[in-house]
Amino acid sequence: IGTVSPQMNGVVSRVLVDLGDHVRKGQVLLYVNSPDVAEAQSNYFDALAKMTSARAEMELIKTRIDVAEKDRQRLKDLVDEGISSKKDLEASQGRYAATRAELVAAEATYKAAQAQFAAAGVKLKALGISKPQSSPDGFTSELPLLSPRDGIVIQRNVVAGQGVSPTMANYPTSNAANNA
Repeated sequence: IGTVSPQMNGVVSRVLVDLGDHVRKGQVLLYVNSPDVAEAQSNYFDALAKMTSARAEMELIKTRIDVAEKDRQRLKDLVDEGISSKKDLEASQGRYAATRAELVAAEATYKAAQAQFAAAGVKLKALGISKPQSSPDGFTSELPLLSPRDGIVIQRNVVAGQGVSPTMANYPTSNAANNA
């Protein structure tokens, strides 16, 4: 005998099987409406946006570093030729160093965003969402509860509108092959 329970708190929105029904592994037994699901999806896309923004910021700073390096080299050549002052070169070197420091900070921000994105993906996977929607337009707060194996429903402990939690055993099933 095995039991099936939701992976989050929520309210049963739809029940699709009943006592005595034969079920197949992966078959949807019921749907649980949970704000945790919508929040997890929102966190995923928030983390994705932060990671994308941080990556773009790094690329922008790298471009500024290239420009600062060329400016520094140009001013060095002008100082060597006596056309520009050493003060201008030093200011250029300071801008270059400051821009390099910005890149270090941007890289740290990007790594933090990557970690948040990975954690958000793990949370979705733990809730049973293996691949999130491709855009926030597809958000749902409803998550299917699937049968983990073939069997027969021998007890049903839920109805639509009932609150459920991970500690509740909602669908005890017996292995159909053993009961034949």
